[in-house]
Amino acid sequence: MKNFTKQATALVLSGTLIFGGVSTFASYDSNNNPLIKVEKTANLQHELNAVTNSMKVVLGVMLDQSQKLKLEVFDGKDNLVYEDTYNNTQGFIQSFDMKALGEGEYLFRITSGNTSYIDKVVVGERAPKVEAFQAYISEVEDSRLKFSYADAKGDVVLSVQDSNGKTIFTESLGKDFSSSGIANISKLDKGTYTFELSSSTGKETKQIKVG
Repeated sequence: MKNFTKQATALVLSGTLIFGGVSTFASYDSNNNPLIKVEKTANLQHELNAVTNSMKVVLGVMLDQSQKLKLEVFDGKDNLVYEDTYNNTQGFIQSFDMKALGEGEYLFRITSGNTSYIDKVVVGERAPKVEAFQAYISEVEDSRLKFSYADAKGDVVLSVQDSNGKTIFTESLGKDFSSSGIANISKLDKGTYTFELSSSTGKETKQIKVG
């Protein structure tokens, strides 16, 4: 596993993670309960940016309480190129010099407990001038589906369509730069559904089979 240089500074991020549905549409069961229930999983904010005209990226992480974090970095071929563990931390801002690894796209995965947050960054000449919305939607496990997102601009919306393309659920998750959650889909009938996370700068969709 290759090494690259990291530089840590004192935590200077500030703010409170707010997560809630300000605008919701949902289909309901016979007891008038929504078919899908979305809940917050962690108070964690993170931001990952490439430094212009350099081979460096800066990662900032903020938590609402001290806990253990694991950081893993993968290159464009899914090779693990770096990992580190942070014990009893409330957050950090860290600079990584990617010169030894070269230009390209890298995936940063931050794990807090059972929840992982994924973000991508491009370093070198191909680095985009405008950050793109990054989102992750998991497979179903115990009738629950995990999701996370970063680099959001404006409202982030979670929506679900059935196999006929009919929207059965939509919820605004707020305007947080990054967040994560769990969608409880135990009340959905058997079938194939399309889950979508979207913001003004992009979207992520995934087909999920239920039952």
